[in-house]
Amino acid sequence: MNQHTKSVFARFGSINDRLDPEYSYLIFEQNTYGEPRTRFQEIIDFLSVFNKGGIKYNFFSEKEDHRTCLVVKLSPKHKEKMLMNILELSLSKDLNLYMYDPP
Repeated sequence: MNQHTKSVFARFGSINDRLDPEYSYLIFEQNTYGEPRTRFQEIIDFLSVFNKGGIKYNFFSEKEDHRTCLVVKLSPKHKEKMLMNILELSLSKDLNLYMYDPP
């Protein structure tokens, strides 16, 4: 396991404890300063289209490494459609996208 992979797992350790294993999640991670809502506004706007499905999201900040994550709980009903549409977004290059999909 390389150093980057170890650091990703370490960062998500605190988030992972809060995830419901019955659901899938998208985790958007950005290494910038400022208000989280502003940094992830394009994604939040996109999520509002699906909000009738009860999509929930939270922000998590790690002050030590100046990273903020937007964690989106996926509704099973809208999961596939949302994933397809997310992949079509033109997201910032300093944004990392991870998916948590339990077996």
